[in-house]
Amino acid sequence: MLIQENVEMEKKPLGIPYFKHDPKAHSYLNLRQQPEMISALPELRDCPPLLEFVKALNADSPFETFGCDRGEMDFSNDDFPGFTRGYGSYLEIASLEKDR
Repeated sequence: MLIQENVEMEKKPLGIPYFKHDPKAHSYLNLRQQPEMISALPELRDCPPLLEFVKALNADSPFETFGCDRGEMDFSNDDFPGFTRGYGSYLEIASLEKDR
């Protein structure tokens, strides 16, 4: 198993709340105020670790989540010959402390 992690921080990546006009995209949901919506997000179905992480961050933490996705992708790495597919996910979080 190859695990790669990447953390990026941006001071002003996206305004919250945000609204998407693409019917395939999701607009902002305040999951802290509507925790029942967490289980309805298609990106979290069949992925218990990501589901539980989103629940925890939106429950009692100094963060909230505002975007995620997961899926398969083409993969190539000389250290893993024969493996041609990879699986990845991302989760976007924001600090509730406005001064940070």
